[in-house]
Amino acid sequence: MGVKQTIVASIILAISIVAGCYLISAKNDLGVHNGLESQQNDQGSVLLDIDEAAELLGLSTEELKRIIKTEQLRLDQNSSFSGTMLPYTVIDGTVYFERSTLLQWAQAITLEHRKYMDGTVHQ
Repeated sequence: MGVKQTIVASIILAISIVAGCYLISAKNDLGVHNGLESQQNDQGSVLLDIDEAAELLGLSTEELKRIIKTEQLRLDQNSSFSGTMLPYTVIDGTVYFERSTLLQWAQAITLEHRKYMDGTVHQ
């Protein structure tokens, strides 16, 4: 391959890279989002009430309420809690869960092999 052909091929390659970068950035400017942002929008609300949280976790509402009571009882009795507690907040008397934190909690308790049985927590 001659020197001229190498230079022409290099210029074409450089132009292609610059054009590709421009197209990718233009796509994002037009409102095309990456997969994570689209997935978050498809999932719905960030805060879930107790029924929605239970459904997300595949539990009944009563099971989720028992977990809250069990963890709170253990915290009250021991003044501390070992491991990750169920993350929730109460707003005007209603319990809410943040979606991604709730899923992280589910992963953490699974890794801890935590067991909730008869109103007690076994870790």
